[in-house]
Amino acid sequence: MKTILIFTQEYNHPKLSKTGGIGVFYKNYADLLIKKGYKVIVFGANKFNLDEKKDNLHLHFFRNHYFKTHFIQNLFRSLGKRLKNSQVEAFFLKKEIAYFTKRLENFIKENNLSIDIIETHDWNGISLYLNNLSIPYIVRTHGINAILAKMLNIKPSLGRTKVEDEAFLKAPHIIFVSNYAKDTYGEIYNKKGIVINNGILINNSIVPTNEVIPYSIFFFGSASIRKGIDIAINVLRKVRQSYPSATLHIVGKEYELYKKKYPNEEESHIVNHGHLEGEELWHTLMKAHVFIFPSRGETFGLALCEAMALQKSVVASTFPTFREIITDKVDGFISHNEEEYCKYIISLFEDETLNKSIAERAAQKAQLYNFENNVNHSLLYYQKILTL
Repeated sequence: MKTILIFTQEYNHPKLSKTGGIGVFYKNYADLLIKKGYKVIVFGANKFNLDEKKDNLHLHFFRNHYFKTHFIQNLFRSLGKRLKNSQVEAFFLKKEIAYFTKRLENFIKENNLSIDIIETHDWNGISLYLNNLSIPYIVRTHGINAILAKMLNIKPSLGRTKVEDEAFLKAPHIIFVSNYAKDTYGEIYNKKGIVINNGILINNSIVPTNEVIPYSIFFFGSASIRKGIDIAINVLRKVRQSYPSATLHIVGKEYELYKKKYPNEEESHIVNHGHLEGEELWHTLMKAHVFIFPSRGETFGLALCEAMALQKSVVASTFPTFREIITDKVDGFISHNEEEYCKYIISLFEDETLNKSIAERAAQKAQLYNFENNVNHSLLYYQKILTL
């Protein structure tokens, strides 16, 4: 096996759209594959065009304006969505995915590429027609509509869900990013695969700093209801009854949108750092006194592991993926309600010895989720697929 192609709609690159977890994952994944001597091609649709080659990495993204150039199709797709006709909406979403896949097929032919295996995500169902390429492919479970709907008890986009369902059921090989993901997907789709936990890049050059902001609670992730930003703000309000100078620091996207929709009286005690990357991100996170992760749904707790790797105490929700990672009251705290979040955060503020011991054990636990392990296990799975 020499060449791996990653088919994705997200990739962390300064010349592409800002990304979430999928884009960060595939950037780190590609970098480590290259260090191990593999040739990596990353192909996808984006808001921007990009064709960049460096060493064994080839990035090729085309500007996705399919529905802008197919106005009538987009009109019927939108109409189907508004009328909640999943058949109509799905029909035109499939047209877009077929277009993406044809672009990929032409790219491979035009560049005379020999691809050993393709990896892609389940999100948006872009794997739907990959079997047409006669190249082995695997789907990694980063999260799709049916799963998020089950997590959050909400109604998903019917057309998009229909496409994602069909694509996932066709997937010949699957990587689940947690045991929770394996169990949840298994209940809905009755599909089997292998569990390979998502990995984090542990930067050993970053050392604990004395520049901690006293009584600061850091929220690391998109400021959405799904991630529990509303819970974090409520917890801040209650913690401030004991520690009036306590502050909530948001490191991630979407808080300005949330604030417009849900104004709150704690605004003067909230610091919005926005979306940060690289050294700026890590040096900002190192200033946290404690971290809060009140998420209502995750396929894997990537940001949680990253906070733990920085030797910080974390207080998280009872969501199953968090309970896979945290041993309660040993290397972090699991909270069942806002009162428990407050109790644990205040105890960490009050007892620095406790805070230090929890944080040290958290850093030890995070080593289990080193990205190197993820890549090594993924490569072993690739080899197994190629020998079938």
